Amino acid sequence: MTSGGGGGATCRTTGNTVAYNGFLVTGADDQTLGVVQDATVDANLDIVGVRFLASPQVFPNPTCVVIGGPVEVGSGSLGVRTTADRLANSR
Repeated sequence: MTSGGGGGATCRTTGNTVAYNGFLVTGADDQTLGVVQDATVDANLDIVGVRFLASPQVFPNPTCVVIGGPVEVGSGSLGVRTTADRLANSR
């Protein structure tokens, strides 16, 4: 984890695209889980992984989360098949 230019925390970049940076990540229960920091796409341009900074409602301290696909692309958001409860209990 690194500090962003505005003083906010950001995740270390490891993906191969920034096209989804800033998108919200929503869980299977439509709860916002965090904000995309980078993503990894395959040769077919399918998202195979996403790294995001978890929202304070999921983790009280700044926490980077990496999750694999499938990832559903929406209008300004990426949907994943997990929930805030599952993430919080995965530590």
